[in-house]
Amino acid sequence: MILIEYDLLGPNSEANTSISQLQQKLEMIGQLPGEVDQVKADCHRWKESMDQLATDKEVITAQLASAETQLRGIKVKGLAQAKKIEEDFVSVQDELREDSDREEGSNDLAKCQAQRETLEEIHARGFDLAEDIAEAKARETDARFLVSSDDEDVVSGSGDGEGEEDVPEGEEALEDRAAEGAVLEDDAPGGVTLKID
Repeated sequence: MILIEYDLLGPNSEANTSISQLQQKLEMIGQLPGEVDQVKADCHRWKESMDQLATDKEVITAQLASAETQLRGIKVKGLAQAKKIEEDFVSVQDELREDSDREEGSNDLAKCQAQRETLEEIHARGFDLAEDIAEAKARETDARFLVSSDDEDVVSGSGDGEGEEDVPEGEEALEDRAAEGAVLEDDAPGGVTLKID
């Protein structure tokens, strides 16, 4: 343009073409700082985004580590609770088994007492069932021992205070005769007599 103003170049010259190309290049060069600024701004934004991503990555990594730690803690706590539940289950089973054994022993004791009382009543009427009574007393003593061992009590004797010393003298004589081979007969007056072979 300056060259044209001062008429240094004619409008039809080759230089005119060069000048227009030069002007285009100058305009392009003039636009370059703006483009450079735009590229710099884009780079700055990308750098900020990368910094933010790095920060986010650190935060997420820390959160992940915290979650893993919590998960391990929950797992350990869960295992401890499972072990406690299993121990409680075994303990309850043992208690139920002991209660069942104790109840069974009490039932056996009641049966033995009833059987002994029945045999003693029969003996009191004159029948010689000394062996059966002694056997019933032994079973009752065993049953008492089983029941009391569950309750950690020590039982001495038959438990109801009866022993051979409590048997009346007449009954002792009958028992002695029965042991020597006497046989009971039901057709005697009074219901029962001893027959000695």
